[in-house]
Amino acid sequence: MTRIDKLINRFLENPKSLKFKKIEKVLLYLNFQKTDVSGSHHRYSHPLIQKALSIPVHNNDCKLIYKKITAKLIIKNISIFNNEDETI
Repeated sequence: MTRIDKLINRFLENPKSLKFKKIEKVLLYLNFQKTDVSGSHHRYSHPLIQKALSIPVHNNDCKLIYKKITAKLIIKNISIFNNEDETI
């Protein structure tokens, strides 16, 4: 198991355990693209997911609710991410 896999597992088990920079690392590893930064709002999109993800960041972290939303989005679409890894 690689470091990033451990980081993803830690985030999914306990979303509040990571700061925003680590969450961003997880999203970028899962092929999310940072589409826009407008003020404090960082927006991410994924080519296979229609809904965009917007995370407001203050003091290098985001609120727990946004961490939970991000974790749920990853869990809900985990099969998409696993299939991408197999094709690469």
